[in-house]
Amino acid sequence: MARGEKFLGTEMNLQESKSNQKEIRKIIALLKSEFKTIKISVDVSDYIEKKLAKIFDDNEKYAPLQKHFPSMLTRLEISIEKMAKAIAVLEMRDYIVIEDIDLTFRFIDRKLNFLSQLEVMEISNDYQNKDEKRRNKIIEEFSGQEITLDDASELLQKDKYENPNERTVRRDLEYLCREGFASKPSRGYGK
Repeated sequence: MARGEKFLGTEMNLQESKSNQKEIRKIIALLKSEFKTIKISVDVSDYIEKKLAKIFDDNEKYAPLQKHFPSMLTRLEISIEKMAKAIAVLEMRDYIVIEDIDLTFRFIDRKLNFLSQLEVMEISNDYQNKDEKRRNKIIEEFSGQEITLDDASELLQKDKYENPNERTVRRDLEYLCREGFASKPSRGYGK
């Protein structure tokens, strides 16, 4: 016999369960229609950035993850925003608060701990080198020059680098600055 928590019920309970599922779906649809746009204040955005930086600066065990998944930071940031949005909507708010971010980071930290315990996975060279090829193209074209997001985006689109979005290009430029291949313009990357 299987052990652990179970759900046992009669036919009537199953019908009731299906009715509850329908009600929950209605509530979710209502929340989605009422709260289409959720505000993230500058303070909360800065808080997300600081928490992300702290996670990776304080935890050497995540270094292999960053090496094999260079776009992980951008993907994590998007996930954090989506998760915080869901929490705000569940609380019936049209804005995100720092407590939502803290709750989100508790989940992210657990997920990263799990991933860091796994063996390094086989990743195709195409996937690993895609970011590197894009960044090398930027270095070749703009070495020693100031660059804007538009300049880099235009170059990558012209050379058919899968039409990267603004976040990807910004991440590439920030990576190149961190690694010493470029310096950030005093006015930022611009648009």
